[in-house]
Amino acid sequence: ADDPGRAFLWTRVAGPNARIILAALPGRTWSPVHVELLRSMAGKDQKVICIQGMENADALAVAVEQACQHRKADFAFLHGMRPADEVHSDYKRYRRLLRNNALMAWNGIRPMAPRPAEDGGDRLWASLKPMYPQHAEYLSGCGDACGGIAMIKV
Repeated sequence: ADDPGRAFLWTRVAGPNARIILAALPGRTWSPVHVELLRSMAGKDQKVICIQGMENADALAVAVEQACQHRKADFAFLHGMRPADEVHSDYKRYRRLLRNNALMAWNGIRPMAPRPAEDGGDRLWASLKPMYPQHAEYLSGCGDACGGIAMIKV
């Protein structure tokens, strides 16, 4: 949720009573103004929960699971512009939190200027695409640094 525009989109496509969990990458925090902006995007009966400042990826996953109130989620979006091992580990962590037929998406496929430290999304897509018959990639306008978005139905 470093990108408020993306967070706004999630609140608009989520159900009217959804819990939208926005999590900063481990070690990152948002300003109080940013957190208030994110929370203000919730629809009338929605709840936006902001998780930040976790020291590592495992602690973040535990916090997300707790915020889900131990219910399976309908959707997860991963930040793919990170090293491949981090993105792949997050796929495993968050895949188990999703219900059957849920959607998982991530950015970073076919980025404009790929770098090994940021190729995790692209490499995850290459490895998972053949495993999930119901998948999509959105490349329209991917001429920016974050590339396109991959999506799988799990």
